[in-house]
Amino acid sequence: MNENLAWYVIDTKSNQERLCAQVMASRGFHSYLPMKTVRIRHPV
Repeated sequence: MNENLAWYVIDTKSNQERLCAQVMASRGFHSYLPMKTVRIRHPV
């Protein structure tokens, strides 16, 4: 692992994390955005 990399935290608007990651990628930045899919089950 490269120890010369700097880490930053970015505060985004609610539900805008994917858009932010896309914009950062288009500008040449690498990002880490773990996503968890949640399935909502409604009672019958």
